[in-house]
Amino acid sequence: MSRGFTVIELLVVIVVIAIIGGGSYSLYQGRREQALANIIWTDLDAIEGAITNTAKSEGIDTWWTQGELGTGSTNPTLQTIASQVELEKYLAKLPEPADSNLSAYLYDNDGDTYNSTNCSNATYASRGVNLRIRTLNGSRFAKRALEKIDAIHDNNNGNCGKVTITTSGNTTTLYYHIALNSADYPSTID
Repeated sequence: MSRGFTVIELLVVIVVIAIIGGGSYSLYQGRREQALANIIWTDLDAIEGAITNTAKSEGIDTWWTQGELGTGSTNPTLQTIASQVELEKYLAKLPEPADSNLSAYLYDNDGDTYNSTNCSNATYASRGVNLRIRTLNGSRFAKRALEKIDAIHDNNNGNCGKVTITTSGNTTTLYYHIALNSADYPSTID
């Protein structure tokens, strides 16, 4: 006489498989966020190096403002900067965001300065000379990747340090500070 599985036994097996699958998906999602965060950090570091080396080779002693790059008050993309200065001399390929839910990398220098004594105030997060990238379409995945960059490389301190993050509605913006003060001008960087 052949005996089959009971409904309870089948349900137990299904629940166990679902628990294992859920845990695996969470682990996979965390690894994807970490990989995206690493790509963005590497891009930002390479862009900073290229911009710094270009500024030094051109002999400038202050950072270009957005107006000097011909964009007025608009934050220029890397392509715009490369059309104005020899950025590609130090950056063989201009990086593009590794996820469709992220904006292009933008240069931000509208002449304001970063004040580290007020860094707990979110209005100071975007000050100084920055590279900027932001989430599009309210992507939680991209937002968590940007937050991981702050957590890993800047002690998860939000509005202070090399990396600052702001959130407004569904948009999260990461600011990667190239210059925080006058000591960071190209003429003083070794």
